[in-house]
Amino acid sequence: MKLRDVADLAGVSPATASQVFSGNRPVAARTRQRVLAAASTLGYKPKEATRVIGVLVRPPEAITSFTTGTTSFSTITGAVSLSLLHAGFTAFVCGSFDELLANSALLDGSVVLHPNFEDQAITELESHNIPVVALDRDPAATSYPWWVGVNYYASFIRLIQHMQEAGSKKIGLLIGETDNVYRRSILQAYSTLSESSGQRQLIRVLPNDGGAAAAQKMTNLLFSAAPDCDAILTSSSVFASGALAACTERRLQVPSDVKIASVLDGSLAEKAPCPITSMRLDTTLIASQVVDLLERRLAKQAAPQVHQTVLLDLVPRRSTQAMDAG
Repeated sequence: MKLRDVADLAGVSPATASQVFSGNRPVAARTRQRVLAAASTLGYKPKEATRVIGVLVRPPEAITSFTTGTTSFSTITGAVSLSLLHAGFTAFVCGSFDELLANSALLDGSVVLHPNFEDQAITELESHNIPVVALDRDPAATSYPWWVGVNYYASFIRLIQHMQEAGSKKIGLLIGETDNVYRRSILQAYSTLSESSGQRQLIRVLPNDGGAAAAQKMTNLLFSAAPDCDAILTSSSVFASGALAACTERRLQVPSDVKIASVLDGSLAEKAPCPITSMRLDTTLIASQVVDLLERRLAKQAAPQVHQTVLLDLVPRRSTQAMDAG
């Protein structure tokens, strides 16, 4: 298959088709899409080109929550992208699977960040002969081997135990809606330790785009329904900041009256009026593992039998200070 065949199918000159793949000169968006669609139909791949990797960010809140202060998605996405560049790839980031698929003719591979439950993106990319690796596994795709991830369950167990060791007896959980391994691990860890301690589960689900305001409102409702709740665990630092605002509104002192912790760290947790205990991910380490796995796949090596996982680091702050601490 030659570039001329692609140009003929797209109805453009070979020079224009060449510019689409080289990027040396700008090409109108509509023309570019025609050329890429023709290349995808014919199975054409340019020769002697830098390998191109599409990075697909899956959680729907990853982009919409950026302006509210959530930093976990941006740091992970940035670390993976820079690691790809360091390895000699060309990388581009998409928040839409359709956008990624529209550029499939350019792709040598793809990285899917935080797949959703029963995520069709991996299956669709594979059906287009695009090698895929994932950061975190799809909980439904138990047989899919090309992933590395975080041991969320063990990490969250450690965080909840830290809250209990600091004196928390009745811990409420504020959690988002997105169904993925991250959310399922939080719920599993919370359920396990609630059952072992005989605590009634106090779980409240928040809309992903609700932000701190939704968390503040839900925390107030939780306190009204369960006045003995003496701790709040949240799935994001945005929700944690809302929980802290609710405590301030009700004149509850943190940490003496209520303790607060966020599962993933961020600037909102670190810079809060009462700095919030969180878990921190070594993004450089996990990004290098993603790229190593991708290179292994592109080299057509065997899929890993044992998956690499990393633990989150506990970052204790004043919001969970022990009752008797000075």
